[in-house]
Amino acid sequence: MYVLEHNTTLEEEEELEHFESYEESSPVRIGNEAAGQLQLDVYGELVLAIYQYAWSDQELSAEDWAAVRQIVEFVYENWEETDAGIWEIRGEPSHVVHSKVMCWVALDRALALAEKGGFDAPEERRRSVREEIGETTIERGFDESIGEQGSFTQTFEGDALDTTGLLLPMSGFIGWDDRRTQGTIEAIRTHLTTEEGLVYRYRADDGLPGEEGAFLLCSFWLVDALALSGRLEEARELFDSILEHASPLGLLSEEVDPETGRLLGNFPQRPSATSASSTRHCTSKRPRRASTSNPSPRPTPSNPARRSPLLAARSRTTRRAILDRRPTVRRNTPREAGSAAVCYIT
Repeated sequence: MYVLEHNTTLEEEEELEHFESYEESSPVRIGNEAAGQLQLDVYGELVLAIYQYAWSDQELSAEDWAAVRQIVEFVYENWEETDAGIWEIRGEPSHVVHSKVMCWVALDRALALAEKGGFDAPEERRRSVREEIGETTIERGFDESIGEQGSFTQTFEGDALDTTGLLLPMSGFIGWDDRRTQGTIEAIRTHLTTEEGLVYRYRADDGLPGEEGAFLLCSFWLVDALALSGRLEEARELFDSILEHASPLGLLSEEVDPETGRLLGNFPQRPSATSASSTRHCTSKRPRRASTSNPSPRPTPSNPARRSPLLAARSRTTRRAILDRRPTVRRNTPREAGSAAVCYIT
């Protein structure tokens, strides 16, 4: 996270009580305490991005590999720490399941990069720690008592759900056919999804006042999960329903008020638009049968030669996904939900 004024410290957050945002939305702040948070998931995202770069017929230099090793060393030393996670939770740090999985991803992809590039790496150590992260996450981050097949939870500490559970099989941590994956999908559909198919990020206390809307990004994750599980017709039906919340120009916001259909949050938002594009790609795939058979107790390692289908979408898919429809919404004026500050363009 960066600022225009290089001498500004973002962690020094200041609330401007004499200002109010759109429609009296508050608080309005300068700075962002999230800049000082530990968010372990980002290290897996970094290595995953480098991995995708390398598997796009690009070569990694010795300098590139040195950077990867530094990231991996950090993961070795910190994966057992609590963190704020992908959602930058303002409450007490916790053992976030998605963060642990992304630590697993960092080691998994680093192993693949070392093999592909012929780089020197302590493979035995990385495999050992990767296995430890996987086993710990399955043991402490999966709750057998949720639903009929169990579900991954938001953290090790409770039974609250989080839509990042839909991302775990996309990382290669666990298979789409695994009953734990299917159980997580069903739990999220039951507890975090509205009748119209809009999905909340989570329903647990996050240290912020107020209520937030359903997240379009998370809603598209659910479509992806259904499609990649072979439930293509369900995925297409849900996808069409979500796109009805686009503006008359085909633009998507960050959130939607499930009760009114009103667009909330950042508008237009890039993650919503790019997710719609990749989701369109997923729903165009041929269906495959998902199994609910009992899985092995350990996560399924990723296949380094297989690239995620979510990364294959192009801008033309965005046009097909949104602009070829004529969506309607009750109202398309964006505002920040809950305790948000200023509405801005992303």
